[in-house]
Amino acid sequence: MDSKVKELLISLHGKIESNAEYFTNKIFEDKNNFDLNYPPNQEFTAEELKILKELPNNLVLKSALKKVFAACTASVIFDMFCDIDGVSEPNGTDDWFGLDLKEKEEDSEDNEFLHDEFYGTYWDWKDENE
Repeated sequence: MDSKVKELLISLHGKIESNAEYFTNKIFEDKNNFDLNYPPNQEFTAEELKILKELPNNLVLKSALKKVFAACTASVIFDMFCDIDGVSEPNGTDDWFGLDLKEKEEDSEDNEFLHDEFYGTYWDWKDENE
């Protein structure tokens, strides 16, 4: 395995862990300050906030939810890697062979960034699935 790929994969595991911890703590320790960035343009309803605020500060429940958040995140990343590797295909794609990702050159002028496009394409997905 290339050392840069290994660095990326190890980093992802740390991000899964820290995000699961962050969102679990938001539910149990910062009940008045929930912030979501996904799905775009949606917030908790008053009824959802009310029920979240009523959750008991239960360490077993907190641990279980952290595991659920981590598993959900890891599953999405794993599925994305399967699509990139070409062992699965994105929905509706018949001629998918995967993608080759390569390290960018230091002076690369390729300005197409996936993170810039990610949240905006939610609406494309939403339109296709309504």
